[in-house]
Amino acid sequence: MNELAENLNEILKCENPFIYDMLSNLEKNLYYPKGILSQSAEASKKAYRFNATIGIATEGNNPMYFQHIQDHFMGYSPSDIYPYTPPAGKLALREAWKEKLQKDNPSIENKKIGLLRIAFSCVEEQDIEELFAFIYQGVKDLLEEVERD
Repeated sequence: MNELAENLNEILKCENPFIYDMLSNLEKNLYYPKGILSQSAEASKKAYRFNATIGIATEGNNPMYFQHIQDHFMGYSPSDIYPYTPPAGKLALREAWKEKLQKDNPSIENKKIGLLRIAFSCVEEQDIEELFAFIYQGVKDLLEEVERD
């Protein structure tokens, strides 16, 4: 287990052991690496000319890209295609997903449900299949619970 995950688990055990006990082995192994958010925030303030800390390079406030690639995305702004999704997700995309869920599942149309956010920052390759099965089961359980209410 990664040291960051171990530290988070220790904090959770102390702060709320009941929640810790409900976590699966996969959930206990998930963590968010230190530095990514703080480095990106610092670079967005201090990197006036170029910023390549977020997995893409920017020039000014715009992502750098190859025009021959951008030509295949007519009608889409480079700022909507190339940057990573913010840690909280793209709100417009999450709202569209919620609307689609409600349209595809009429029984939840008037139910209060949150906006989903799923992050895959630090998932080991061997855990991907288990993670998707876990997410699928969680969404399925959530929909069944909402339908009962």
